[in-house]
Amino acid sequence: DTKLSDLQGLGRRMPWTGVSITVGALAMVGIPPTVGFFSKWYLVLAALQANRWFFVAVILGSSLLTAVYMFRIIELLYTKPCTNESVKEAPWSLSFSQVVLALSLLLAGAGTTWLVQNILMKAIPL
Repeated sequence: DTKLSDLQGLGRRMPWTGVSITVGALAMVGIPPTVGFFSKWYLVLAALQANRWFFVAVILGSSLLTAVYMFRIIELLYTKPCTNESVKEAPWSLSFSQVVLALSLLLAGAGTTWLVQNILMKAIPL
């Protein structure tokens, strides 16, 4: 049986995993410079342009709800002492993929303007 409280203090005991979870959470909420921010930004801009206020409210509301539960996880990872002393970081062969994913979220966010201008705008004629 796994509980949310089982994450308590794991950010310090498992730093690569903790950072990867944190970056993923920030991307889901839509915090810059992650790719999640830019995807939500473009969705909100399109909804505003189409005068679809309901969709703007849904996007912003979902971001707020995501922030509430994801920041609770981040809080547990870093602000409480670890209750399980036997926990240690996963071997690098397992941590590598989650670190690559977290870096990809940041790099895609940093390169969003280039991706939109050089790939999407050319692929989707307006």
